[in-house]
Amino acid sequence: MVEAPQTEEGWFALHDFRSIDWDGWRDAPERERRRAIEEGEAFLKHRELVADAEEEAFRWVSTYSITHFDFPFLSFGHPTLGDDECERKYSDSEWRRLTFKDGKLIGGVLIGDLSQQSTFKKLIREEREVADKKELLLEEDVDLEKLEEIAPAQAE
Repeated sequence: MVEAPQTEEGWFALHDFRSIDWDGWRDAPERERRRAIEEGEAFLKHRELVADAEEEAFRWVSTYSITHFDFPFLSFGHPTLGDDECERKYSDSEWRRLTFKDGKLIGGVLIGDLSQQSTFKKLIREEREVADKKELLLEEDVDLEKLEEIAPAQAE
């Protein structure tokens, strides 16, 4: 296959041009033409199914951080829009506040230890209901596997 040229936006574009040998088409037996038409229709139907398939939406979680103070500060998601929250102070320079809406984590503020930001952003992107697991979310090191283990047990 020909290598696709890169566009200004960084995407690749490849146009696939085909030509038809009309003399060969007319000379082909009817059954071969019918088979070729069926294969072409099946190919196009498959492409339509792929094009119409639901894409997994990308969830971007906004982040604002300041790391040039004596202690790092990170705000992520929407820390002021929730209807529920939890927080914990770990030391004079380490603190965590998480905000929930409709049972789902929607944002938070981390001061001091920013190591858990990826975990919290993942929970926001997945839109998981975790408000009932505040104690686990406030542990210094959040274990997603523990959240998974508790979720099925609570559903029973």
